Amino acid sequence: MMSHINHPAASQADLAELHNAISSTLLRFPAEIRNRIYEYVLDSLVIVMNHIVERSSTANESRCYLDARAMNPSYSRRYAIREDLTRLCGLMFVCRRLYAETKLLPFKLGVIYIRWCCITRLQHVLNTTQLSSISCMSVVYHSSNSKNRFSDCTSVLPAFEALVGLKKVIWLGFPDEGASSRAERGRLVAEMKKRIGRDDIVVGFGR
Repeated sequence: MMSHINHPAASQADLAELHNAISSTLLRFPAEIRNRIYEYVLDSLVIVMNHIVERSSTANESRCYLDARAMNPSYSRRYAIREDLTRLCGLMFVCRRLYAETKLLPFKLGVIYIRWCCITRLQHVLNTTQLSSISCMSVVYHSSNSKNRFSDCTSVLPAFEALVGLKKVIWLGFPDEGASSRAERGRLVAEMKKRIGRDDIVVGFGR
């Protein structure tokens, strides 16, 4: 006698995923081709993360969070057009399979553009996997008192320890003001590599 096995009914999401796998030209490509397409779409994407304090209208309280926007890399930084991150990363949200394949690529292929004082808050808005996937950052330093620049920047270095995939950091707001500023840059590079415990990180500076 043949045994009868009752298979659970496929969910709507499962049926949609099966339909996408059959009908989608992109998903029918080999994985190597899909990866090249993902790189073309998401490579050099600049993700601008701003610290925003939202004050409650009913209580004297505030809530801090990071507002992520994308900056079109085809424009200069001065005239950058900030666009909705979801729209530029829309490829990720087409279906579950594409999301699974691309969800970490903005962090691996893109550049996180963030103010120095917001770095310590990254751990509150990104999970461990996302943090460890970040490969490149542009860190903006801005203060009315440049004398505090070195101490301010070194104060946030502990937050870099969670960024185990980090390969390159560009500190912005460090104009070349002669021997003293170059010495300051060298001290920051040494302190950063010492704190993170790695010598393979590329550290650069800019205005």
